[in-house]
Amino acid sequence: MNRKLSVVIIAVVLIGGSVLIKYKRPPISKIENPTLASDYSIDQYATNLDGPRVMEFDAKGRMIVSETKAGKVIIAEDKNKNGTIEDQEKSVILSNLKSPHGLAFYTDKKTSVTYLYVAETQQVNRYVYDVNVGVIIGKSENIAEFPEGGRHYTRTISFGPNLRKSPIISGNGAVDTLGETKLYISVGSSCDACVEDSWKRAAILESDPEGSFLAEFAGGLRNSVFFTFNPDTKELWATEMVPSVMVGLSAMEIKSKMQHLILVPIPVKIYQKIALRQSHRLLKYQHILHH
Repeated sequence: MNRKLSVVIIAVVLIGGSVLIKYKRPPISKIENPTLASDYSIDQYATNLDGPRVMEFDAKGRMIVSETKAGKVIIAEDKNKNGTIEDQEKSVILSNLKSPHGLAFYTDKKTSVTYLYVAETQQVNRYVYDVNVGVIIGKSENIAEFPEGGRHYTRTISFGPNLRKSPIISGNGAVDTLGETKLYISVGSSCDACVEDSWKRAAILESDPEGSFLAEFAGGLRNSVFFTFNPDTKELWATEMVPSVMVGLSAMEIKSKMQHLILVPIPVKIYQKIALRQSHRLLKYQHILHH
């Protein structure tokens, strides 16, 4: 029996350091008859958003949306259950942020506290989130910091499984880097071709949910804006954005030049760089070579 599924459509505005191709069309008032599989339907769910980028849903079904250019995070809830989000059903929960992009929820198993993690261009902060009423409680807690701005300034975050078999560091007092759940953070390169001045750029980083350490999980990545995990193998798969100089090339030309740029599995890198953090202070920096 076919299931009737509804696809949420929200216009996404891609923001880059420079614009090579600009396409603008007038707003539409209805969906224009796209071709769908037999068990899918499509309709507008929310409108009048200010450059939405990332969506997350809390445990009660409320939608959290980052509006990167506007520096805001909003919450939307279909309170009257009519299948659409009306303007009065949206509200701002965070504002005056620096290019907020990635969003993720995490519930601490020990305390049962739920946190909303928000990735800005220069940091990841987390906020205590009351799932019952959909509000943020108290002040932010810093989890990670990295260079801000640059050509690629959006940061994507997601919680995933620990993919390491051995600790990054060991010894008395060493931070546990083999926790069951990790926070993964993508930080793009500052340019298309340059020597980066920070090991945190052009990489996917990893941390524990508390931010007690920050390490490079995979490097040499121009701009992995979004990534996910294979539910069977637990591999991390990332979309690696094609350089802007290739805009306008045919699909065959792009494939011949850079065959790995569409979707690539990310292995654990052999060469690891780690910054240990405790009480939000940088204690030491080590280069660690795993054989």
